[in-house]
Amino acid sequence: MLDMRFIEQEGQYLEYAWEVYSDYFSSRGNFVSGYEGVPNEQRKNLFLMIVAGYKQLVRDGEYHLVGAQSYLYIGHLDQTYKFISIMSLIEAMFADEPHIDFYEWLTMRKRRKQVFPIESAEALRALYCEYKAKFGAKRAVRFFSELDDGAQQYLASRVKIDNDHKPAEVIARKLYLIRSEFVHQARLILEFNDGLMFSKREGNVMSSMLSLRDLQLLFEHGILHHFGIVPDYRKI
Repeated sequence: MLDMRFIEQEGQYLEYAWEVYSDYFSSRGNFVSGYEGVPNEQRKNLFLMIVAGYKQLVRDGEYHLVGAQSYLYIGHLDQTYKFISIMSLIEAMFADEPHIDFYEWLTMRKRRKQVFPIESAEALRALYCEYKAKFGAKRAVRFFSELDDGAQQYLASRVKIDNDHKPAEVIARKLYLIRSEFVHQARLILEFNDGLMFSKREGNVMSSMLSLRDLQLLFEHGILHHFGIVPDYRKI
């Protein structure tokens, strides 16, 4: 059952959203007017939920180690925590879309003659990797691919994969891979420090000037774009 508590407490959560977006609008009235244009209560509820989660987990949240009565800030742990939060919120944004699991994908009528019989564990793994590349990253790809041209160019300009700039869809798949390697392998995320960073994921070398703050700006902008809210001021 859909949790509608955000729209039920609209005043409180709208204030949270205004705290995030006050720099994007010339007045609170303009922001509220844009919000009122979101077409129905379910969509408004989702907008408030996503922005409240972003404010608490990413914008205002900060990861500290607690020990010996002290709080120790570790940059790469904080970046890992915030990056995973952003990717989870992107997943939540499209949570009402139908999901195709691996078995359903394997047994689709158009694929049965192509993949069965599966001859080995290695062949099965290759099929699973193909499935994950196509469907696992689907929501991340959709979010970044639906950004307007200016935001997509901003993203593409800050990342090279194997020494080439790539379109937003390719970078989105790489961001999803970074997310998945943390979730499934506990590989910490070091790519989003300020300055030029290099990393290697699945054989590809990624050189990146994409800081966590850049990613936050893209996410903030993308939320507005996704819900059809036009800001007065652009930050990217």
